[in-house]
Amino acid sequence: MARICPTSAEDRKALPQNGSRAKVLIVEDEAIIARDISQVLTKLGHTVLRVVATGEDSIREARLSRPDIVLMDISLKGEIDGVRAAAIIQSRFRIPVVYLTAFCDPKTVDRAWSTKPLGFLRKPFEERDLEIILSGLNHKNPAA
Repeated sequence: MARICPTSAEDRKALPQNGSRAKVLIVEDEAIIARDISQVLTKLGHTVLRVVATGEDSIREARLSRPDIVLMDISLKGEIDGVRAAAIIQSRFRIPVVYLTAFCDPKTVDRAWSTKPLGFLRKPFEERDLEIILSGLNHKNPAA
């Protein structure tokens, strides 16, 4: 079961405009999961800008493509994990992040919450869970 948890009034203000479609950056190092997420997003009418597999690539791609939202796996291969990459993306570009996670220890979850994500989606998640968290996203990016 997914946990969909916008964290603050400011985060929620950046979200809901009914029917909005988002430009999404997917950061997932498992190719099958990334493909499934991409297919669901496309089916829901969102635009997948790119799928990347490392924290380093996510930062670079966020800078180049300026997505409306980043779907970020917490556990990534490479030097920078998802939590660190999300913190950098949020501080440099003010792009909201939703974490994707299969399971995490309490220390990692606390660390992730400290970055003030829009929420968490627990893998595997239902299409409806992803639709709910993205349904209100508007196209007005605070960084734009």
